[in-house]
Amino acid sequence: LPTARFAKYQLTNMVAVGMTGPRWVRLWMRCEVPGPHEVQISGGSGGPRRLMVTVSDGPEDKTAAVTYPKTNENPPLAPLTKYHYRIVRASDRAIVGNGAFETPPARDEDTPQKVVIALWSCHQPFTSDGTIRAESARMLRLLRKILRDNDVKFVLPCGDQIYADDPNALSLFRNPYLVRQSVSGHTDIRACKAEEVRRLYNTRYRTFWSSNPLREMYANYPTYPTLDDHEIKGDWGSERAHATKQFAALKTGALQAYYDYQMKGVLPPNAAARDSFHYDFNYGNIGIFVMDI
Repeated sequence: LPTARFAKYQLTNMVAVGMTGPRWVRLWMRCEVPGPHEVQISGGSGGPRRLMVTVSDGPEDKTAAVTYPKTNENPPLAPLTKYHYRIVRASDRAIVGNGAFETPPARDEDTPQKVVIALWSCHQPFTSDGTIRAESARMLRLLRKILRDNDVKFVLPCGDQIYADDPNALSLFRNPYLVRQSVSGHTDIRACKAEEVRRLYNTRYRTFWSSNPLREMYANYPTYPTLDDHEIKGDWGSERAHATKQFAALKTGALQAYYDYQMKGVLPPNAAARDSFHYDFNYGNIGIFVMDI
């Protein structure tokens, strides 16, 4: 059945590089087993760098993020330097994930003459029968080579990194099984509370982000996402009804899941309750303002 095929796509562990400065980095993780995890960073001068982070079993779907260096006791990173990292579960030393990143320049004049930025949007690889279409699979397979061959410095996922309402037959607004899969006793997302909507959307992220090439991209390049409509609902904000109480729980839950999976690697925890996810960052003498559209 299409629904069963679609539902079987579920990531368990994933790591990602978030906002990165000349002397620091913010790393994100989704860990199947909650509890303490060790972040190990190697590269540059000096020995390995380590710090601990605890992954909660709470409503954030076992996601966490940590900024290195965490305190002044941790030696800072060096600008324009390649680092490798891995995240290890403390209980059994299992590797949750690993990747690499390059820090940006510290001074405007150190900015490379050529800086390549990757733009990535509308990640919808699924067909209505619950499988990944051949064209999307091929594009995903080529992703690693494209990013590497062009020496990409960072990636801008420009919205629609999940589709809550598409394909139509597998929409959270039309498929009762997909609702019941994550929220027992419910078959209609419009009857769900905000915390239940958050659970539904977190499941959606685990489905849409389950492919290995996509996870590899996030693990090896700083990513700076933009919120768009399908992270909530198609054409979100263009209908008057979206501003009514009827849609309040949907908006709150969807934005909480968006923070769990996309913004937690960029903005600190106090940003989770924001009503807008605009922000800015820079790469040397290049300044970027990311809109919430």
